[in-house]
Amino acid sequence: MDDEYINEGGAMPMPEGHIPQLAPAVQLAMLIRINCAVSERLFCVAKGRGQRGRYVDAVSALEKELKDWKDRLPDYISITFVIHH
Repeated sequence: MDDEYINEGGAMPMPEGHIPQLAPAVQLAMLIRINCAVSERLFCVAKGRGQRGRYVDAVSALEKELKDWKDRLPDYISITFVIHH
């Protein structure tokens, strides 16, 4: 919520279609957190040789976390991934 919609009485409704100024930054911060988790979990698992199952589990969990993040994005920030085969 942008500052101009907050006063002494509390929060006022924002106009229809208004995009909060910090909304993209908040989503970017969440994506950075997921990116850090990718580095931490995959490199940690990669150090142990012969642990393919743990690696696959880590990738699956990270994929789910990224999909959940994408599914929760507001429409005005949503991302459409196009995969070319």
